[in-house]
Amino acid sequence: MSNRPLKSFFSSGFQAISVQIFGGAFFYILSVTLSKHDFGILNWSTAISLFITTILGFGMDQVVVRRMALSKSSDWAAAAFFLHSLVGVVVSFGMMMAILALYGSERRTLVMLPSIFIVQSLVFVAMPFRQFLNAKERFAPYGIISLVSNVLKIVFILYLAPQYKVTLNAVIWLLTATGAAELLFLLVYVKAKFKLSFSFKFTAYKKLVRESSAQYLSVLFDSSLSRMDWILLGLISAQMALADYSFAFRAYEMMKLPIVVIGAVILPRFARMFASGVNVTYDKRHEIRQFLKMEIVLAGFIILVANILWTPVVDAFSSGKYGTSNWRVFMILSLCLPLHFLINLFWTLIFSAKKYRYITIATIATAVLNIAFNLVFIPLLGAEGAAIAFALATLVQLLIYAYLTRRKVMSCDLNPLLVTVSILVAAFAAAYFATGNVYLRLVIALGIYLPLVFATKQMGREQISILKSYLRR
Repeated sequence: MSNRPLKSFFSSGFQAISVQIFGGAFFYILSVTLSKHDFGILNWSTAISLFITTILGFGMDQVVVRRMALSKSSDWAAAAFFLHSLVGVVVSFGMMMAILALYGSERRTLVMLPSIFIVQSLVFVAMPFRQFLNAKERFAPYGIISLVSNVLKIVFILYLAPQYKVTLNAVIWLLTATGAAELLFLLVYVKAKFKLSFSFKFTAYKKLVRESSAQYLSVLFDSSLSRMDWILLGLISAQMALADYSFAFRAYEMMKLPIVVIGAVILPRFARMFASGVNVTYDKRHEIRQFLKMEIVLAGFIILVANILWTPVVDAFSSGKYGTSNWRVFMILSLCLPLHFLINLFWTLIFSAKKYRYITIATIATAVLNIAFNLVFIPLLGAEGAAIAFALATLVQLLIYAYLTRRKVMSCDLNPLLVTVSILVAAFAAAYFATGNVYLRLVIALGIYLPLVFATKQMGREQISILKSYLRR
């Protein structure tokens, strides 16, 4: 029995920890050392830059992974994606600078945008090599590169902080240098280890574009779904409101770390599972359903712990800058965690079955609703309004994906979500009203939550056994 899946899971986890945990630590240090205004500018410009690079990507990233996971002869897709990304970034940067030169701007936010776009572009251009390694289930190399990069960033900021030299310009220079280094090391490693050829094959490139175009609108609108709240909040409300929201949102993204780990492992496997068609055996369907239950239970556990500890812990570590000011925002966002766990699983099933058109329809509908919700709630409630808009859009997205998965791939019951969320709410309410001591609240909440999820068979011996067998297979 091979242990390769288990190794893939833990090496994927190492990569995710390197990116998310240490990246999150760097983000936290910036949040408490930069002013809220500059922190808001950094996050708004990053959101805009991310949206632009998503447009440039043309939806190729996941298609490249699926192609290379299925066939060793498709390694050319990574090189094609790299050259596509490089040209797109150069052209976009030139257009951005030309527009600013022609029209100018006195707003500091727009003046800083090109510099922050360079930072995001380096990450974007490195993506083909990260996807290449993910498709090969070689997660550790980028994990190591990212770990070293993030540690160096943290050390540099901690060195500057006591001297009060942490400025937005210094941060941009630091991010540019480390981004360029990550790209260089990834390029050298992939070229040396796998002998990746960069010869451009126009016919093969057209094939990649044609396959990616089927889900381009989906990727584009999905990007607007994940960052349009940041963009609109920065335009409609104050930069300080965006700072509060982006801090809570990044904390929420840290909570999604298990999705990053699991998703990187299961996408190549599901792609092979559906390679011969969408008909999957009963045993496989049963495993997927039990996998769904485990994800929801894990999400509930994370929500309980994070919400009970949020205000005292974040207040303490941010010297009162965040925590009390944005606990409602964080609570609303955190409730989306089990929804995103399920959305990720349903999306992976639909994508692996090559039902791209349905992903596009679902994503466009959700993104349009998200924009509408933001335009309604942000003027009324600011950062909390953006969180409410995001939560409503996420719920709609889950319902659409659940319907599509049931109709086009396999039946998936949402009852486990309802049961686990009910237990979660009951445990939180009981702990909240029982005591004012934060740590005693945590003990009471988990003391109610964990026994009930086992008693209702949301988690048990069968699910744990399936998980073990899945990892060892």
